[in-house]
Amino acid sequence: RVKKLSAAKRERFLSEKEVAELLEVLKAREARRELSDVHADTIRLLLLTGARRGEINDLEWAEVDFDNGVVKLPPARSKTGEKTIPLNAPAIAILKRRALRNDGLAKRDRSRFVFPAPTNSKMSATGLPKAWGRVRIAAKLPGVRIHDLRHSFASFAVAKGASLALIAKVLG
Repeated sequence: RVKKLSAAKRERFLSEKEVAELLEVLKAREARRELSDVHADTIRLLLLTGARRGEINDLEWAEVDFDNGVVKLPPARSKTGEKTIPLNAPAIAILKRRALRNDGLAKRDRSRFVFPAPTNSKMSATGLPKAWGRVRIAAKLPGVRIHDLRHSFASFAVAKGASLALIAKVLG
């Protein structure tokens, strides 16, 4: 009849210095071909948008609205129902670069996914947790989870003066 204690929630926020180191590691590993551009760009977008891993990993081109600078997720694709994710300039630049690459492929090789699997463009990419594990070790971020990028986004937004209501809306 003893009540078990619930596990403490872990909330980790990256500092600006840690984010800079993470971005440097992404760039260096990508240049040395130790990390795919798909995984590097996925991690960058997670940090820039505060979105959940699945929302970005399985992102489809039909959900990206360049004209309005947002990603529009249907109810089935977000934990909290229909969701609009605003995109900042660096996030839009990543998506436009990926769109140009996708559009440059033969029609049969084009993917509906922003981050397609390298061997099958009909599927979204896999292997992000393993790639993240290698990246966070190289960036000296032991114990930092992919989900902590979402916390960091919120932390930076608060530091820049965004209201809690706005942040809550963006994060869903």
